[in-house]
Amino acid sequence: MLIPLFFSLSLLLQRPAVGAIAVDKSKPQTQPTPYVVPFTEMPNPPSLPRVDLNSCPFEGCQFGKWTANTSVVVFTTWKSERKVVAKLQKGDEVTAVTGVNLTIKPAKGIFTQDSAMFGAKKGDIAYMYQNCGEGATDMWTHGRFIKCADPNFSWERGSGCEERCNGKYTDLGKSEWWAQIRLKDGTTGWVLMTGNFDGVDALG
Repeated sequence: MLIPLFFSLSLLLQRPAVGAIAVDKSKPQTQPTPYVVPFTEMPNPPSLPRVDLNSCPFEGCQFGKWTANTSVVVFTTWKSERKVVAKLQKGDEVTAVTGVNLTIKPAKGIFTQDSAMFGAKKGDIAYMYQNCGEGATDMWTHGRFIKCADPNFSWERGSGCEERCNGKYTDLGKSEWWAQIRLKDGTTGWVLMTGNFDGVDALG
């Protein structure tokens, strides 16, 4: 009688407790797949100058009724062969139609840690182009071109991210934003945007 009783007790001890969750230790636990932002494969950075048409490159940017807050020269085109077609005075009202962003020299940064989101490794260089507002920018890094990425980079002068930064800016680059406007007499032309109009920022 002792042998059957001992055998039954051994089986009972090997069974999981009621309500317990059995864990299959034969299969390795998988880590969640990190999020990767959408990108376009591009082996080399965009050629310069990079031209972005229909551009209004910041948060709150809007076309429509603008008012000159200083004297402004109006040109035939945003291209280098431009000629003067008109001159605005402070208080002149115009209608903004569209814009063009020219990246003459991209901003430059370096990743200080791996970033699976951007497919970048520590030490990879990133080039930034058109501004999208709120810290976002078109970015090229490690063979990828990413629209309106937020690199979360710091800048030595105190701007940018403050903690858990992916990297740091080393050069803020150079760009120009040109807007096509229509004057009250119907004349159209292009102006270099330098904070010379009111009504551009819907949030300001």
